[in-house]
Amino acid sequence: MAKKFIEEDVISLPYYESGKIAKEIKTRQPSLDKLIGKLRRHGRKAARTHFAGNAFKTNAGYEEIKSYF
Repeated sequence: MAKKFIEEDVISLPYYESGKIAKEIKTRQPSLDKLIGKLRRHGRKAARTHFAGNAFKTNAGYEEIKSYF
């Protein structure tokens, strides 16, 4: 749990819920680990939140996030 707090603290931007994004663009929700991995491979900061199982923080823009679904 402490690791989540440390990773999340580095990114002080809004959080996103992958389930809501998937519903909006009418697609399946990807594994959060895979989504965060894609964001990081493309040079973005990304981390799970400590308060929701399908939520994450990133410095990527919303359109970029949607492109990884």
